[in-house]
Amino acid sequence: MEEIDLVELLKMFWRKKFLIILITILFIGIGYIYTTRFITPMYTSTTTLVLASNNEKNKSNTTSTAAEVAVNTKLVSTYSELIKSQKVLSEVVTNTGISITEEQLKKEISIESTSNTSLINISVKNENPEVSTQIANEIASVFTKKVAEIYNINNVQIVNQAEIPQAPSNINHKKDIVIFGLIGLIVSIIYIFIENMFDTTIKSTDELERSFKLPILASIPMYGKIAKKEKELIVDKDPKSPISEVFRTLRANIQFMNTKQKPKVVLVTSTVEEEGKSWIAANLAATFAQAGKLTLLIDGDMRKGRQYNIFNIKSKPGISNYLSGIVEDKEKKEEEINDIENYIQETDIKNLYAIPSGDIPPNPSELLLSHKMRDVIKQLKEQCDVIIIDGTQCDLIADSLVLSRLADTTIITTAYKQTKKEKLIKTIEKIINVGGKNIGFVLNKVHISEKKYEESYYYGSTQDKKSKKKTLLLEEENNDIAKK
Repeated sequence: MEEIDLVELLKMFWRKKFLIILITILFIGIGYIYTTRFITPMYTSTTTLVLASNNEKNKSNTTSTAAEVAVNTKLVSTYSELIKSQKVLSEVVTNTGISITEEQLKKEISIESTSNTSLINISVKNENPEVSTQIANEIASVFTKKVAEIYNINNVQIVNQAEIPQAPSNINHKKDIVIFGLIGLIVSIIYIFIENMFDTTIKSTDELERSFKLPILASIPMYGKIAKKEKELIVDKDPKSPISEVFRTLRANIQFMNTKQKPKVVLVTSTVEEEGKSWIAANLAATFAQAGKLTLLIDGDMRKGRQYNIFNIKSKPGISNYLSGIVEDKEKKEEEINDIENYIQETDIKNLYAIPSGDIPPNPSELLLSHKMRDVIKQLKEQCDVIIIDGTQCDLIADSLVLSRLADTTIITTAYKQTKKEKLIKTIEKIINVGGKNIGFVLNKVHISEKKYEESYYYGSTQDKKSKKKTLLLEEENNDIAKK
């Protein structure tokens, strides 16, 4: 079981505050309905008896000796049983004329003796306040007479007559609502805690770093209210946006992942679908091109490649056609088919070229494993400053594992509250096992408020913010060296 981070736990509760409030309000509503509609009002009337001295000379004396109190205290338990006896209850039912059985009446009676005293409280609970009062007073009267008849003594006196209660004894609306509200609060906290325990998705860059000890290259926020057309190539359509700034930071971080040899081939992959790898690959390539780098984007997803759609270029022929040697145009000569230059298309972004995925082949993994693929990457590295490869997801598909062997850097795209840790562990193990190098993460789809998106740059974790100046300085230094 993972170690519980109290700070992260509090942050999680804060993020879920609206759910906590909603569940609490729901329970308050249930409590209100329960206390007002489903509880039958019951009224309790109480009469108090005292076991007094039977000594004639002490009748005028209001005090009792300690010995008398001790004797009377022992009689309290005996008298309590006598009150609920059939002899007393049957006479009470007869005298009051109330339609109730002795067993029912016995359930409505509660007897309480005050500790270390001679006092007995007889309480009667009933739906009708007048009936409860009548029964309580009649029980006291009948019991007093029965004691005199049975024990031939007159040591029971009525201290307080029962009075008609003005409010139900079993209903306290405020108390019930508060209790239900507290239950709702506790239930919501327990629910969120349990949900978090079983939720193995990535929820922060700090969590990524703690769990995998690999560099976090960028944390990319959600699109917000960006127009649909601007979403795909946001670094080109909205270069001043916070997301575009994050991609520039990502570019700089990739350049300085390996200080000995600058990466020329960058693979962008993910664990499963819908984590945003193609979007990241496209914008990352555009960012390198904007920096004056001759950039080539290869759509290595020969199953569901969509870079042609993002850049509005022809979908084929593509990399699959080049590797298989099969093209629709039968008039093309073998030299043209085997020339990679015939598959490269120019995009609308200066310095950026792309090779689409092409036709869907029956054996994409085998094509990527071929010598032809290794040779063409080696050839293109000599012609381009940077090559970005948009690979497939690694779950159940081996295409990106093959490509990771050819790449200088492998970027694994993870999605906020979507990518599961167990799948990510398997992906990392697979890439390492085949010889993948310089693995880093990009956390995508991070939720931030619209206000925060519009007013400030966003870099994810505190660590990202602290490294911003260092990254920009390194980037400037790199540009100066390139100029020299």
